[in-house]
Amino acid sequence: MAAYVWLVMVYEILGNIQTEYARKAMVSPVYALSALERKLWKENSFVSLLSIFFLAVVRINGIVFLIYLGIQGEWWHPVVLWIACLIMTPVAMVFFRGPTGLAWPSLAGFVVIPVVAVFLWIIA
Repeated sequence: MAAYVWLVMVYEILGNIQTEYARKAMVSPVYALSALERKLWKENSFVSLLSIFFLAVVRINGIVFLIYLGIQGEWWHPVVLWIACLIMTPVAMVFFRGPTGLAWPSLAGFVVIPVVAVFLWIIA
């Protein structure tokens, strides 16, 4: 039980960090972005489309998993877990901020989030 709580927290927090990184890149002017940020979030390229699609799938999968978790057990547990993740996300963002900003956690999310999602569905 404790394993899936930590996995859900990692999944949701990395998803929130990735969403915030994408939002900041989308509203920033092009000259203020790195080449990687432009390629991932700003240009109308296939990579940008895949990045946005990945974000959408991550958000939908997180919601579907929490709904499934609520149906399988007590309904309030996923709600409390989701609210805890919302509270922990700014803490994690402050912790991860450094010279690279949210770039490294966001890029790590492209690798970590699918692995965590597979483990979540296996454990459930």
